[in-house]
Parts: sequence; C-alpha cells; structure tokens
Amino acid sequence: MIPPERAFCLAPGICASLAVPNHARSIAAIVLPTDSLPRSGPGRLHVALCRRFAAEGIPAMRIDSANSGTGAEVPRVVHKNNLLDQESVLAMDALERTTSICRHLLIGTGAGAYAAFRAALSDPRVVGIALINPQDFVGDPAWSAMVLVQRYMQRSSRSMRSWVNLVSGRADYKRILSTLSGRIISWATGRDAVAKARAQAIAVSMLTLIERGCRVMCLVTDRHSSLDHTQALFGTLRQRGFQSYTIPGADHLMRDPQQREDTITRLVTWAVSCSAIPVQASNNTVNPACAVSSKQLAEIRQA
Repeated sequence: MIPPERAFCLAPGICASLAVPNHARSIAAIVLPTDSLPRSGPGRLHVALCRRFAAEGIPAMRIDSANSGTGAEVPRVVHKNNLLDQESVLAMDALERTTSICRHLLIGTGAGAYAAFRAALSDPRVVGIALINPQDFVGDPAWSAMVLVQRYMQRSSRSMRSWVNLVSGRADYKRILSTLSGRIISWATGRDAVAKARAQAIAVSMLTLIERGCRVMCLVTDRHSSLDHTQALFGTLRQRGFQSYTIPGADHLMRDPQQREDTITRLVTWAVSCSAIPVQASNNTVNPACAVSSKQLAEIRQA
C-alpha cells in the first residue's frame, strides 16, 4: 500500500512532497530537483519513484523545483548552484525531525545528480547517492570538448545512423565544428591540463565517498552525453564500488514507459539493499597525492 503524500514546506519558496509509511525502514530517500525538467522529473519519474520508495517502507521526499520545466538548458557550472546544496541540507534536517531517521539516500537527475554528489561530500548523513544522467561534473569547456571528441571517435564513428545523418544534412554541423575548434584551442593554450586536473579531483572525491562507505549508483541513457562524461570520469571506479548501468535506447526524457519502469525498479532495489546494510565509518582514506597534490586538490575544489 502506498502511503498518502503530503505537502511540506522546507523554507520560504522551497516546497516538497513527503510520504512516510507506517512501518518505515531505517533509511530515507530524497529526490532532488533538476534545472531543466519539470519538478516531477522526466516522464513523472520522480513522482513514481517516491511512491515506490514509500510502498517499500522507505520514507521519501520529493523537492519541488522552482523551475517551471520549460526545457531551458542547464547552466554549465552546475557545481556553483548553492540553492540545490541548501535544499539538500534542509530536506535531511526536515526528515530527521519528522521520522528520526538520520541515514539518507539522495537521488538526482541532471544538475540534481551533482547536488547529491556535493551534499554527500559535505554531509556524513548521506549514505548513498543515485545519479541519473548527471550533467558535466567538471564544468570546463576544455573537458567537454575532450569528451565530445572522444564520443565522436569511439561511438559516432561506428554508428551507421550517425554517418547517414552526417551525409544527409541532419547532423548538427555547428556543434561538431565548435567542438573540434574548441578542442584545438584548448590543446594549443594548455587548458587541457587544468581540465584534466579538475576531472581527476572529481574522481578522487568520488573514490573518497566509496571508501567512506557511501553507496553510489549511476544510471545513464545511451543517447545522452552523460554516458560519455561518466565513462570518462568514473570508468576506472567500476571495480571499486561504483555501480553503473546503461539504459538502452533512451534519451534524457525517457519517453518509453518500460525504460522508466526499469529505472525505477533498479533504484528501488538499490535503495532496499542500502537500507539492509548498516553503514560503518571507514578509516581508509584516499591519498590524492598519488595523482594530484593536496594543495592542488584544495584549489580545484574551491575553483
């Protein structure tokens, strides 16, 4: 039985929907908003997900986005969105007061995925994060150009559909040319090194979360650029506790009901498994100096 949802005010201008089952598990889930999609998520994914969480005994909160869902482009520098950081903390505080649960799972789509990642780094109450089609974590044009060129070489060049679009005039020639020119400029000006250092710092931070005991799952659609970004950033972490799944045949809107249902099933199964495993603080620490010095890492995180 799905418990009824009720409106919940986190702060002036920040509203949420909350569902608390009668017999709640020892973990709660928070679905964060994204900038470019309606508050209900792609295909009302966020709504259905919270209801399924509650049906499984997991208290679930869905934060409403201030964005009307017009489809506007997500800002490139998503990691400077302090509002999303504030919403995460307010939601965890409110759930803790309401349910006395202090272990939280954060689920985010697009820019909300980075908000979940950032909140997990700064708040030990976060014991698991699920990233759905995360936007570019690095937020650097040079890094984006490198990833897109890699996509052209490894994926588009092997796709008959891409070649047909290129020959028939249906390809985005402006994007291709700007990506290639940006790649050349970044290489010539030495900006590649800075972009790679930032990406390396993100990967180190993710590994730090995993070593701390935070469960991480990433769900990406194979027709969205987030697949290439996550593979470039976290491809080496798959054997270290970073769970990654690809949703075939889907874009960022996940229009197919079966694709959304598969996504929800995976997320609910993951959340239930997180609630069954007690989280223990780990004394293992990751030494960033093996790749980036501590001083560089601090500077990159502040950039």
